[in-house]
Amino acid sequence: MPGPEIIAVLILLAVLIGLLILEPFTPDVSAMLILMALGATCYLPFLPKLLEPDLLFSGFSSQAVVALVGIMVIASAIDRTGILHPLALWISRLGKQSAAAKTALLSLATGSISAIIQNLGAAALCMPLANRIAAHGKIPLQQLLMPMGFAAILGGSITMIGAGPLILLNDLIPRGMEPFHLLDVAPLGLTLLLSGLAYWALFHKWLLPEKLASETSEDIYRETYGVDPTYSYWRWPAELDQMPVGELENRFGCHVIAIATPQIRLSPHREVCIPGRATIAVLSTPQELKKLQEHTSAVRLSEHLELEEALSPANAGFAELVVPPASPLIGNTIREIRIRRSYGITPLAIHRGDTVIKSNLRDCSLGAGDSILCHIQWMDLANLEESRNFTVITRDFPHITKMPEKAGLAWLWLAIGFGATLFGIAPTGYALLLAAIGMVASGILSMEDAYRAISWKTVFLLAALIPLGVAVADTGTAEWIANQGLALLGSEPAPVLIFSLVAFVGAALGLMMSNLGAAVVLVPLAAQLGVSSGVDARLLVLVAAVSVSHVFALPTQQVNALIMGPGGFSTRDFIRAGSGLTLLAIVITIAFGVAWV
Repeated sequence: MPGPEIIAVLILLAVLIGLLILEPFTPDVSAMLILMALGATCYLPFLPKLLEPDLLFSGFSSQAVVALVGIMVIASAIDRTGILHPLALWISRLGKQSAAAKTALLSLATGSISAIIQNLGAAALCMPLANRIAAHGKIPLQQLLMPMGFAAILGGSITMIGAGPLILLNDLIPRGMEPFHLLDVAPLGLTLLLSGLAYWALFHKWLLPEKLASETSEDIYRETYGVDPTYSYWRWPAELDQMPVGELENRFGCHVIAIATPQIRLSPHREVCIPGRATIAVLSTPQELKKLQEHTSAVRLSEHLELEEALSPANAGFAELVVPPASPLIGNTIREIRIRRSYGITPLAIHRGDTVIKSNLRDCSLGAGDSILCHIQWMDLANLEESRNFTVITRDFPHITKMPEKAGLAWLWLAIGFGATLFGIAPTGYALLLAAIGMVASGILSMEDAYRAISWKTVFLLAALIPLGVAVADTGTAEWIANQGLALLGSEPAPVLIFSLVAFVGAALGLMMSNLGAAVVLVPLAAQLGVSSGVDARLLVLVAAVSVSHVFALPTQQVNALIMGPGGFSTRDFIRAGSGLTLLAIVITIAFGVAWV
């Protein structure tokens, strides 16, 4: 019969699991409630003492929490400098026209990035790449997002800083156990990632949702404004050297969005002259394109990677603006306000009442309530949010000012942080926080930007769960549960049975609750199970941390939740695509555990 301390810890574990499954509160609030309950046992004499008071807030100073904060800031700095943008060009060049090749390359790149940035951050960073590649290759976005998200989850197990449970692991293992180093899990993680890519390549036809396409902003623009927001690229003929943008647009009815000479200029105003042999990006109808092709010797290009990168969703795109009633621009024509030169706006159509105006826009006087579809750089759109001349309707665009000139400094601090961790020069938390602070000191981010980059919900969730893991080990709860598990397996169970028990229980917990909460519950149990059975306890806790991370069949996994909305996925889609991969990950993890024994 377990003692009162063990019973109390079991009750707290049951309450935690119930809170995380039923979700009456957000996971961070549930974890803080459990932390407060632990604190009550420290200070109320009529309750069994489960934890030393000085350990109650130890989670907030743990290496895991410090490392997580550093990773979040580093991820924001990487996004700010745009050092991943060349990756889209590389994938486009190598992938050619094959959607399968582009999917595989994007997934491999995301999994690799996930090894050095927490998998949720890696998936978030690579979503603009997926948008960019989908638009360029005319591939349904859903076809890219699901394998990309799964690769981010798998790649998180290549190092000890890619997944939350692995970041947390050294704070959960028993005192005296040798801590894990950065690449201790790499053989297993690499095998899982490559196996996942092969799994998707072989079975993707049966794994993808039946309905790949959902209504996008582009579909809405076509329906509302009658504008096809698709670029075409043209090599401008030498004999038409220095033709003004305005003359080209007047003659052929198209919109010049960008010019590459090879320097790239977006939203060129009408007085800009197009040099011979320059490349231009054009928006127009098929009839206008045919006219351009028949009356000039301009050559249509199948692609222009540099222009495509400049026009990627990370830098520019389509937006809707409304002329508010108090705008001083009311009554003025687009020609009079010089809308491109003054605001960086390339107007494509105006929706007024029940009519859409697409021709002779320059001579159209603006009226209150006019809705303008335009092409614009995001930095110009962000400036318009502060203007009383227009009301910005489009909100889902990047508001961060890019700083590509700081890319070298970002690489330097990345090398310092990860090099210090890799070669054991400094603890992981210190090394990653050093890199993060270096990014701030170098001017890549302000301190306010760094604070905004940190998911404080995740920080409090992690910090609040660590003391519970300590209580599970110190009160003997882990030993008691481990002994019950061994009794069910019989006397002297084979190592494969013990690894299977840990892996399957880990996957089940990971499906039902936060993988961090699952790690707090399972890791101390796995350690004690190893001690009691004679199986390497260090291997068992690693299997436990990996197993709770690799659940793909439900959107309870944070990465799945991230891609669910943009991809238009349902829970049924994740069950169909993720169940087999979850089982494959469990089998590979068990096999590695047994092979290492």
